[in-house]
Amino acid sequence: MKKFGLFLLVILLPGSPATAHIINIPADQPSVQAGIDVAGYGDTVLVAEGTYFENISFKGKAITVASHFIIDGDTSHISRTIINGSRPVNVDYAPTVQMTSGEDTTSVLSGLCITGGTGTVVRYDDIFHRCGGGVYIEQCGGKIEHNLIMHNHINYDRCTVTGGGIYARVGAEYNLVIRRNTIKENTVQSRRQADAAGVLVADAFRANIFVEYNRITSNRAISTKANHAHGGGMTLAVGLSSNSDFIVRRNVISYNELKINPELE
Repeated sequence: MKKFGLFLLVILLPGSPATAHIINIPADQPSVQAGIDVAGYGDTVLVAEGTYFENISFKGKAITVASHFIIDGDTSHISRTIINGSRPVNVDYAPTVQMTSGEDTTSVLSGLCITGGTGTVVRYDDIFHRCGGGVYIEQCGGKIEHNLIMHNHINYDRCTVTGGGIYARVGAEYNLVIRRNTIKENTVQSRRQADAAGVLVADAFRANIFVEYNRITSNRAISTKANHAHGGGMTLAVGLSSNSDFIVRRNVISYNELKINPELE
């Protein structure tokens, strides 16, 4: 059992809420999404150990969704507090966690096991993609830290698949932090292009992005076509004219795999 010393410093700034609330799941609300729905600016949705079969959305809120790890620093909470996205309402829209409504680094996902996601179908430049198994971030930002992101699988033959663990297409002038996560055993598989089984991050104009101290391991990108499997561990799409601060440092990226499997044909 590992513990980290955590210290909470609250500084009240002009325009900040005088009080922030803790919404306990399931004591105060029956599900993680129900907690998010009632949360206000600066609130914490604090999730007790257990498995929650949900596909959750932050809905643009500046809140923290976390396990009891953020209270006592006990890392055992992470693997025991599970959001499992394997039972979506719509199978074509099935990331386990999504941030798609203007979130920034005031929207925090921390100390959770994120699993069972199968991604969402999106259209870019008249081309369909299926993206973001575990965490799907689109044209915004967020803070993703101290999570276990594992066993998210995007298996879709009709289009390019990408971002098995995390897919983050950062919006212009947004901020993204992906820090101290374990991202493992996620897959992307297609008869077409399979890309970024672990993590994909794409920047935009003047974005601020930090990908650091993560362990990205044993992820697999599988395609039937030669030269169509890319980024077993991580893919970074960095625009040379974006003027972004894009920092990638001190990650352990190991035992990830690219595989061409003609038996899928």
